[in-house]
Amino acid sequence: MPEQPAPQFSYEDAKRIRRESEQLDEQLARIIGEARDAGRSAAQIARDLHYTEGRIYQILRNLRTATEQA
Repeated sequence: MPEQPAPQFSYEDAKRIRRESEQLDEQLARIIGEARDAGRSAAQIARDLHYTEGRIYQILRNLRTATEQA
């Protein structure tokens, strides 16, 4: 199967994607925590979201700390 060429985004596309990305960043810790609670491993979450496993553990630690302080 031939590789598809990367899409050509416009400036407006880039602005929209960036806004959506910021919204995702704000909720990422909760999303990762829910995935972990649902039984996904840190390795699986890392693969699915294109992060390193170490970054997933860091996010989970920060989430746990924030939850304990709340």
